[in-house]
Amino acid sequence: MGSKKPTFLDILRDKRRTQKQTFAIHRQMIKNSSNCEYIQYPLNVIKPFPNS
Repeated sequence: MGSKKPTFLDILRDKRRTQKQTFAIHRQMIKNSSNCEYIQYPLNVIKPFPNS
């Protein structure tokens, strides 16, 4: 793991992430349309605002 940048899914799993991080990741993944993992990921699993 080490210096590897967190992936979209890592950040989704991280309950400590902020709203701003979530939006930034979503924007980045939408922009990077070659990332099929994001496009195919079930939308009901993506919870934009984790309960803190």
